[in-house]
Amino acid sequence: MDTTPANGLTQRQRDILEFETWRWTQAGRRDTAIGQLFDTKPIKYTAELNTILDLPAALAHAPVLVHRLRRLRQRRLERVARYDRTGVAS
Repeated sequence: MDTTPANGLTQRQRDILEFETWRWTQAGRRDTAIGQLFDTKPIKYTAELNTILDLPAALAHAPVLVHRLRRLRQRRLERVARYDRTGVAS
């Protein structure tokens, strides 16, 4: 089990943030890597990542990355909301 160190993030949480700095050029490779590295499905990984992004310790640990991922998350949520409202994909 991961223990939370003084900086407020577990090793797994730090590993997930590090993983998010990687760039993927081929579809499917990221999902495969998630399964291999974190022993989880991509949907559960995404939920865990979103939880991490809301932690003040994550922002302190990697502010530029966390801000970028929060912006991307917000844009996805806005796109889904527009689609739900209009029924047209944007």
